Amino acid sequence: MTESAPIRVAVAVVVRRSSRGGDRILISHRMPTGHLPDSWEFPGGKVEPGEASADCASREVLEETGVHIRVRGLLTRQSHAYPDRRVEIDFHACDYLHGIPAPRQCRAVRWVHPEHLCVYSFPGANREVLALLEERGWIGAR
Repeated sequence: MTESAPIRVAVAVVVRRSSRGGDRILISHRMPTGHLPDSWEFPGGKVEPGEASADCASREVLEETGVHIRVRGLLTRQSHAYPDRRVEIDFHACDYLHGIPAPRQCRAVRWVHPEHLCVYSFPGANREVLALLEERGWIGAR
């Protein structure tokens, strides 16, 4: 791999709060072509020059899923190396505001109970965040 600057990425960990049946987390299914095909992930994308990471997370969720969110704050920042690229990922804790999820730039979109996230195939950096969310008590039945 040629050494180059990491790609800046902003990701939204969107939670829809519910007192009935517990919280749900928004995930999207990547297209079958391109980087990490057919993986499930938290919605997000590349930060554009001059764009704030939180603004990118909000923009990407709306573009990819049609869902409006409020970014609560930075959950964690991670560096991750794939065979063909390095990424620096800001994971933002986000609240669902409104909108019906629809796959606009992805294969599928789902609200998933936190306990069921383990059955989906996530990229490495996303899996690490799942453990962090549980550790902090940010996800789970209320």
